[in-house]
Amino acid sequence: MPPDAPVLLRAARRRLEEVPGFEMTGDWSWHENEGVWVLRCTLTLAGGEGELSGATSWCILAAPEYPFGTIQIHPAKDGGIAETYPHQNFNGNRSGDLPWRPGDLCLVPRERALGRLSRFPEPLDSDGRLKWHVERALQWLRDARSKRLAVAGDPFEVPHFPLGKERSLLMAFDEDQKSFSEWDSRTDSAGLVHFVELRRNPGTLVAKEFLSGDGTPICRPSWGSGIDGEQKLGMWVRLPKVPVLGVWQAPSTWSELGLAFEGQDLDFEKSCREQWQRLRDGMAHLLLVGFPIPRRIGEPDCQMRWQAASFTALSHGKQVLDGFRANEVGYVARDRLRLRKGSDRVGWIPSQNWSVAEAASRGQFGREFCEMNVFVIGAGAIGSMIGELLIRGGLRTLGISDGELMERGNLVRHTLTMNELRRSKAVQLAKRLNALNPFARAVPHQDIISSEGGERSEERRVGKECRSRW
Repeated sequence: MPPDAPVLLRAARRRLEEVPGFEMTGDWSWHENEGVWVLRCTLTLAGGEGELSGATSWCILAAPEYPFGTIQIHPAKDGGIAETYPHQNFNGNRSGDLPWRPGDLCLVPRERALGRLSRFPEPLDSDGRLKWHVERALQWLRDARSKRLAVAGDPFEVPHFPLGKERSLLMAFDEDQKSFSEWDSRTDSAGLVHFVELRRNPGTLVAKEFLSGDGTPICRPSWGSGIDGEQKLGMWVRLPKVPVLGVWQAPSTWSELGLAFEGQDLDFEKSCREQWQRLRDGMAHLLLVGFPIPRRIGEPDCQMRWQAASFTALSHGKQVLDGFRANEVGYVARDRLRLRKGSDRVGWIPSQNWSVAEAASRGQFGREFCEMNVFVIGAGAIGSMIGELLIRGGLRTLGISDGELMERGNLVRHTLTMNELRRSKAVQLAKRLNALNPFARAVPHQDIISSEGGERSEERRVGKECRSRW
């Protein structure tokens, strides 16, 4: 026998009767596999035309600890909207027996997402929180129907790319307005890319070098010493616009990705074919799909955005279609057939821009200071804290001089830990600082600087030597 809905959820549902346009079509029911309470309803917009006019079916999902936990509002599979709109998660077809589609609405006010308070903040009490979400959903529908979900001046948001099996991975890149100008001046649309998988953080991949179609380096971000690890090879392909289908839906299958390319008068297979020849090693590789984006809607494009995907192993060896020889023609024929299968999903991977402009919007030192070479004499309690503040503030190049080892007595005031005991303070502090900022280059120097005369000349000598190593 299914459990009864909690008292607070039943009371919150009664408040929904006050909301114009809301009609309940099924009371709270417990969904064991998802661990949520589900309320079925219709939301009705009077007047107007199109898919969003009239009544549409929805499923409201509430956490069992209501009024705490999440509240999500999803289109129902039967009678719900099928398109994906701005401020909505991917709403395409998904397998399974859930009665709702995956495209839950993003109802948190954009003002709050930007760190500012909304005029109508989400209430946290049990009496009003559910009602607030339903009212926001109705407003979302009105804005979608009038095409006001994304208007000029709003922060630009890329579509939600549905993640594949490799969702535990993370791909990081470095793009800003300066690098965009370099990309914008180029005509090539595909090439190779070198990644590194961070040694201290397996599964985090960083795009370290972009190569043109003929293998010539064309873009090499200035990562710091902490971006180090096993190098991997991937492929990049560039589009003139965001790849979307319909209103704002990211492609979820390889055939849909091909359609998104065709919508921009491009051929995905043709764009990538030259690079395929260099990736026929029987291993899966990463694909970066790039496209320009503006900072705000209606403004000119100012940044390249890369979205990573896992690209299954290409045909090699004897893997060809019947009737074809084991050569590039046979390989391409087999790969073309595999990519055009409608059911083969793109394994999209979480992708982030780690550029200074994106990651350091607060607490960043001025650009002129960040580009200076700073030398710290002494990696003790004060030196370690100063070094950490400098690197966290955006300084890229820092020299550290200290000839002593980390001792037990240092732990009460030092930023290093027991893991670094009996090791060089300078070397271990440099490693820590390089791990704090992906652009940091902290260089250790283990010379002991004497305090008995000749201090200034010794400082100059060490500084000169350290600068030569930078």
